Amino acid sequence: MAQRLSAGGERIALLAMLDAYPHVSTLSPGQRVRLAGRQASLRAAQIANQIIHPRTGEEKASTEKEELVVTTEAMLRVRESDKRALQRYHPRFYSGEIKFAKAAISTEFPDDPAAVWAHLAGKFELKTVPGDHVGIITTHYESLASVLSEFLQAAAQIP
Repeated sequence: MAQRLSAGGERIALLAMLDAYPHVSTLSPGQRVRLAGRQASLRAAQIANQIIHPRTGEEKASTEKEELVVTTEAMLRVRESDKRALQRYHPRFYSGEIKFAKAAISTEFPDDPAAVWAHLAGKFELKTVPGDHVGIITTHYESLASVLSEFLQAAAQIP
């Protein structure tokens, strides 16, 4: 969107990304291997922990990671549309600045967003927010709001 607006002569005051990544197929082979290795290690650790420390149903309910739940038919269609759009999207160079808020706990996404995005932008700024991908907006929203406020304040000072 920022590229289209720029091409139309619009000034882009702020392009902020919140722990956002392109489809895994657009990552470099090295990034894909590192990501797959980390995901496999996380799964193995979870399985080992469940074997060593089995939890009761009540404990599971109180300690499991908060997940976004898709319950309606309309939401399922939106989710499928999102998946198709992500698979079709191929990042291109953006001559402006990208300000990126990264989750401190990397799970299903690459560890280093700069390796994914920095070469695709004129300038790249990275800030880390406590929590995982979902937790930055559900649990650590105040930290995320602080980072976004900082991004907005910096953008407001650009003539």
